[in-house]
Amino acid sequence: LGRRFRALKAWMTFRAFGRSGIESRVREHCRLARDLAIVIESEPHFSLSAPVVMAVVCFRYEPPGYSEDDIDQLNEIIAESVNATGRAYITYTELKGRTALRIGIGNIATQSSHVHDVWRCIVDIAKQKGPELKSTPARY
Repeated sequence: LGRRFRALKAWMTFRAFGRSGIESRVREHCRLARDLAIVIESEPHFSLSAPVVMAVVCFRYEPPGYSEDDIDQLNEIIAESVNATGRAYITYTELKGRTALRIGIGNIATQSSHVHDVWRCIVDIAKQKGPELKSTPARY
């Protein structure tokens, strides 16, 4: 598999969907990301960490009564817990010196119901893990 095969997946995608098909999928993914951002902003103790300009949403769970370091740790725990369910895969990153959760929408089969399901999973885990964190020793 020489270098010329690195573009095989991209070539096959363009061949299968064409420019308009790829364009419509990218637009739909961006719409889903914007819709998720609206939901995040309306949920108590969640906030966007960066503007949503493509199909990636970065946000934080910031419940009251926690230090910034504890909130960073809590967001890492949420990402790991969501991934452990097998229902979705999310990542975390560092933005402005703080840990943020990140959802990238890019699978061609992703629908609004999938985004809603992962959001419910995140909220449920966040509410479950927050109280648990208070009983664990502080991270150094």
